[in-house]
Amino acid sequence: MCRLAAVLTTLVSLISSIACCCPCNRPFVIQPPPVVVQGPANNNPPPAEKKPMPPQPKSPPAVAGAQRTYDLIPIIDLKWDIVDGEGKWQLQGTQLKCVEGNFVPRVQIPYSPPQEYDYVVTFSQPSLRNGVSLIMPKPGGGTFYWAVGFKNGSGYGFDPDHGADLPKLIEPNMQYVVTAQVRQGSVKGLVNGKMLMEHRDVRNLRADDWRRMKNESILGIACDDPCTFHRIQIVEVTGKGKPAR
Repeated sequence: MCRLAAVLTTLVSLISSIACCCPCNRPFVIQPPPVVVQGPANNNPPPAEKKPMPPQPKSPPAVAGAQRTYDLIPIIDLKWDIVDGEGKWQLQGTQLKCVEGNFVPRVQIPYSPPQEYDYVVTFSQPSLRNGVSLIMPKPGGGTFYWAVGFKNGSGYGFDPDHGADLPKLIEPNMQYVVTAQVRQGSVKGLVNGKMLMEHRDVRNLRADDWRRMKNESILGIACDDPCTFHRIQIVEVTGKGKPAR
């Protein structure tokens, strides 16, 4: 009987100690939520990202010893002036190169010509197929071009409707100087100083879709095969041209 009483006493002591440690007997404290202070609502949209502006070209450098003759390759910026053929054009020193043809790669030249001028281009090609084109603005809007070397080197002419052939006019790996002389609405086409064709009303000429320009008030150059443009020059005859983009 004494042993039973001792066991009961031990159990009561154990239960009492557990009850003292139980969290259920601790006071329950409710924590207030944190205070969040909000600023005034901003209904203004985020500022729009500004688009980079193309750098404006400087005046083309004058050709030493040539009166009113200027080099145009130095003012070309391929980041802004490629019209067609992204990745096909390179500027290497003083030369402009088209390293891959097809679909008439072309570059605009940020220069607006004067009333009368000579547009002079020196070029060479390792192989011949569709030649090169000098693209120019027309009075009153639109463009026209002087093309040399199409039909595998024998073709030349103004726009698709005014052309002719001369066998071996252009041959591979040789430099040629092609010139468009614009005078009072008329134009002459020359190769190596020899006049091959004249058209007396530039307004009747046109550019096809392969030679369209982004800016029809400035000059352009095009080819359809790998080509090196050794020099691109303008000779101001009447009036003064100006840089433009």
